Amino acid sequence: RRDGDRPATEGRDLPVPAFLHEARLSGRVDLQVVYEDDEFVLRPNLVYVPFGAGANWPEDFVGRTRGLESTVATYAFNPTFAYQAHDRFRIGVGVSLIRGTVDIRRKIALVQNEGTIQIGGAGWGFGYNAGIQVDVLKDLLSFGAQFRGPTKTNFEGKGDFQDIPAGFQTLLKDQTLKSSITLPGTVGLGLSFTPLERLTVGFDANLVLWSSIEEFAINFEDEALNNPLPKRWKDTWNFHLGAEYGLTDSFFVRAGLAYDPTPSPEETLTPDLPDAHRYKAALGLGYAFDPIRVDIAYQGAILGDTESTAPGIAGTYNGFGHSFGLTLGYSMQ
Repeated sequence: RRDGDRPATEGRDLPVPAFLHEARLSGRVDLQVVYEDDEFVLRPNLVYVPFGAGANWPEDFVGRTRGLESTVATYAFNPTFAYQAHDRFRIGVGVSLIRGTVDIRRKIALVQNEGTIQIGGAGWGFGYNAGIQVDVLKDLLSFGAQFRGPTKTNFEGKGDFQDIPAGFQTLLKDQTLKSSITLPGTVGLGLSFTPLERLTVGFDANLVLWSSIEEFAINFEDEALNNPLPKRWKDTWNFHLGAEYGLTDSFFVRAGLAYDPTPSPEETLTPDLPDAHRYKAALGLGYAFDPIRVDIAYQGAILGDTESTAPGIAGTYNGFGHSFGLTLGYSMQ
């Protein structure tokens, strides 16, 4: 919402697919291949963080010249190799092929009229990751650490101008465009504690190097239309606490909490990529009946009041989100 009124984004249902294949090449070497979209995933030998964001504002939104609809999505293909160097020590390395897409629609103020621009583009990026896992106290306490390098993604696309008055059509015409963005690197540290045979408690802290995003710039074929938007995002830490308890050898219950602050400073928080501090709680169930495994989960996210002092569109952003998860697994062994 803004000061003085409370426009709200229109809710959207967004699927978040993920696929993982794991094969043991020898007694100490594993190969994992993962395909994912816009979700945090934490695994013993694989830590992967694709990114996504979006908004869908009403047509009469006061900030419509900055953004009406926007979607930024990443899709990652990440083969990872893991090696057990010691009974208590494991290492892993991987490479990522990332496909990024961006779609933006916003209004253009034209004296007495408004036009519309629809921007669409896509590009590729390559990255890498490495991690370690150590059993500090066997069957009681494990420690893990991972690093994922920043990934530069170059986009190419097209700008489609609509409802442009005749006097502006020679300037505002359909044309190609380019853009570039560096997805942030991450550093993750985690602990897993098993105080009881059936109970496992996990905690992790992740540093996301958002400072790689200084601005959001779209370079049009006609350079006179270029208008880079400053972002100046800051590096942030997010924290997760979770627990799993086995009611039986096959049935598990899970719960978790998380805190994830926005990287955007107040002066650059705008409706094209709205954000807020996120407070999350999750519940889940898992059931295994060889060779099938089924997991279901729910997560609620509160987007706490986050102030924006951006010129002309100052206000407070907040909200709530729901996530539902279903995982099906099959073991060939």
